[in-house]
Amino acid sequence: MLGWIEDRVIAATLTVVGEEPPRVRTSKAYEDFKIWATAEGYAPGNLPSVNTFSQRLQAVGASKGITYKRGGPFRGFEGMRLRPWGERGPKIKADAA
Repeated sequence: MLGWIEDRVIAATLTVVGEEPPRVRTSKAYEDFKIWATAEGYAPGNLPSVNTFSQRLQAVGASKGITYKRGGPFRGFEGMRLRPWGERGPKIKADAA
């Protein structure tokens, strides 16, 4: 989950006046996660369910300004965008010990 967030998610807490806040539907985020995880070598049968995925993203995303919204026709995460495929996020380097 953390690897997907680093590679695929852009936290976007600033919005432009008059525009909808940056947001991604839960179904779209989960589909993106499954594609990423499979490409990274994770077995599809070992991936979390959509509900578990959503709960984990809520927990981790809170520190990045990403919030879960459920109401009206929208159910998903505000304060985030997905990176275009082929553009990878920053990698965290392991400490050399």
